[in-house]
Amino acid sequence: MDLALEEARRALEHGDVPVGAVVVLDGKVIAARHNERELTGDPTAHAEMLALRDAAITTGSWRLEGATLYVTLEPCPMCAGACLNSRLERVVFGAPDPKAGATGSLYNLGADPRLNHEFEVHQGPGADESSRLLTEFFRTRRRTSPHPPTGGEEGREPATVAAGGLPERTNGAASKAVVASGSPWVRIPHPPPRVPGADNPGEHPAPPGVDEPNPRAYRRPPQDVAAVTLVILAGGLPRMSQP
Repeated sequence: MDLALEEARRALEHGDVPVGAVVVLDGKVIAARHNERELTGDPTAHAEMLALRDAAITTGSWRLEGATLYVTLEPCPMCAGACLNSRLERVVFGAPDPKAGATGSLYNLGADPRLNHEFEVHQGPGADESSRLLTEFFRTRRRTSPHPPTGGEEGREPATVAAGGLPERTNGAASKAVVASGSPWVRIPHPPPRVPGADNPGEHPAPPGVDEPNPRAYRRPPQDVAAVTLVILAGGLPRMSQP
């Protein structure tokens, strides 16, 4: 894990989120990488993904049976899926990620009997240092950036919330838009519950098994529209109408 933390610090050199990963097989380090999404513009260039690719090249096989992945931040669904596909034996991570973690926080893809492979998951080593690196990185970015996080590279940021490093965000009712007033966060209230039927004659009843339909669903078309015609501009194709 110490080597993974060293890799995480290297990510800071090119403005990437400090996450590092190391693959160990038979007691030997066969791959060590860090996050490179900003550096390469590759949305899949998480530290785990890069380390697993290097490990496969080193061993000459995509099957990394018996190998252990050490990573400073809990793997996301993409990376946990790669761990499954590479047949890893074990994943050890530092800081948990309550908003994107897929090896215990939100999901546990390593222990799902419905999948064709399982791997051990251990959490704890290096958690404090991992959280500290992430907290300092995002604190610095907020001070130097004219805009708040947009959910791109910050997709992994909430890991430090659990460690008390960042303020808690509002529940899914928060929009990350920047409005003219300068307010960095805009709270969008949830729509009030709507009951289809007599109280809302403009809506159809919900389908069987749906207790609370989406308020934007099941809405009848305007009554003053007799028909809606879809004209396909490509010559030779028939027109379709919906009465």
